[in-house]
Amino acid sequence: MNNHHKLRLKVLTPIHIGSGSDITPAEYFYSEGKCNVINMTSLASDDSFKPFFEKYLEKTIRHVPIANYVPFEILDKHILYSMNVFGQARNKLANNAINIKSCIKSAGLPYLPGSSIKGSIMSAMVYFVLKTNYPDDNQLESDLKLWMRNANSRRRNFDYNELQKYVMPKLGKQNSGRFVSWLKISDSSTVEISDSLNVYFSEVIGARTQSKLPILYEAISEGSEFIISVDTSNCYFDIEEIKDVLFDFFNGIYELDENGAPYNWEAPEDSILLRLGQGSTAFSTSLLVLAKDLGLTNDYKLKPPRTRKRIEGVPMGWLEILDDE
Repeated sequence: MNNHHKLRLKVLTPIHIGSGSDITPAEYFYSEGKCNVINMTSLASDDSFKPFFEKYLEKTIRHVPIANYVPFEILDKHILYSMNVFGQARNKLANNAINIKSCIKSAGLPYLPGSSIKGSIMSAMVYFVLKTNYPDDNQLESDLKLWMRNANSRRRNFDYNELQKYVMPKLGKQNSGRFVSWLKISDSSTVEISDSLNVYFSEVIGARTQSKLPILYEAISEGSEFIISVDTSNCYFDIEEIKDVLFDFFNGIYELDENGAPYNWEAPEDSILLRLGQGSTAFSTSLLVLAKDLGLTNDYKLKPPRTRKRIEGVPMGWLEILDDE
């Protein structure tokens, strides 16, 4: 039995997995439809920049774009990389001093972390284990309500210990404490920035006020493809069984989210979907879908995320899983 697999991940909607840092207006400039990120090290060593250095220190504190006071002919010599700018982001970059949320990279190139992919798959597998392995629905419903109440506690210290103890041994063959090494997923291959990375304008809809917070993202564009390695040696599920679970679970997530805030986008029919970069924990997403299946959504305290990332009506983070063998 083959336990080592190559999978191809095709980006369906823009994906942003943050690096934890922003690109400030002192570090990029917008010109001719391109967002140009500056190599600050080489710029600082350029003698032609030295007359502007004091002004740079002053203006940076005030969030003034660097192109407002440093000539383009100097900046053009120190471009680290350039990105296309998509849709409404063009107007935002041209007329506003605004930070751009940076995308995670390896050796300067975009990739998908194996930990993020595994966490997303984990959501689906937890859902499947709970739905199919409980001795009876009444006990599952009772326990699920308990987890809901604990997860919504004002103490905010519920860490799903009991849930993990139940689920993890049913996923993996080697139990090494609370977490089981049930599935190994590599970081993905990288892609070239010029082919895959764009700047997008997203309105994040607030959870309480429903206000729209404008954010600019570096995000991996639709059509980009990545290769990952998957090792199922320690898993009770083979790769085809995992894909079947993913198909059912993420098509359900797609329907739940679309019903909450309709999309200007449709997922390909009969595709195996995966979603990355939305910030939901494996367990909270699993319990959400399970509660819906059991008709407990009125009692469910971990509501579907009301804070939603949209790029002109298109949801962020969707992938299609394809074979690469």
